[in-house]
Amino acid sequence: SMCSIEENILNLRRDDDIPGAEIPEIFLNYIKYKDDTMLNKVIEHNAQDILSMTAIASKLIDAYETPESLQHKEDILSQGLIFEKLNFPQKAKLCYNVLGIYPPAVERLAFIAKATGDLDEAIRHFSHLSRIHPFDPYADVELAKIYEHKMKDYDKALLHTNRALEKVSLFLSGSSMDLASNLKKRKARLLGKVEI
Repeated sequence: SMCSIEENILNLRRDDDIPGAEIPEIFLNYIKYKDDTMLNKVIEHNAQDILSMTAIASKLIDAYETPESLQHKEDILSQGLIFEKLNFPQKAKLCYNVLGIYPPAVERLAFIAKATGDLDEAIRHFSHLSRIHPFDPYADVELAKIYEHKMKDYDKALLHTNRALEKVSLFLSGSSMDLASNLKKRKARLLGKVEI
């Protein structure tokens, strides 16, 4: 609701305001019975809505233009994700870099680096994620892909495939069993490449 947005984003609390759900009935009473006793309250309510929407638009413009000035890391991360969806990777990177080693931001930086061909940067970020997530195989899977397909370093690809397999073996759920199967295929393929 508008009141919730006003309280949480604008730090504004309405006093002596009529609930917006009552406005249609007040307006109908005015049309039917010419009862204008509450019309001023409706006008005040609507005026406050307009002022609040203007203030919210201003906050959104500020978030777009200077995302690093946002107060909460989740907001900065969300703004980065918006920039990614809009295909503004440099603005997204600005957001994520402000967050330092916050893991979701490092993950996004890794994927942007991989997508833009900055493999050294992608490797650096995925390696960091692999170290801080000892039970999550996804960073090692990404490293294995980069080393196998982009760097043609099959020994390192095999190393990260084995690390990912070790991590997957700790949790044998349906999705991790599928991942384990794919990793075993990758390992077999890499063993063939290493022996050549």
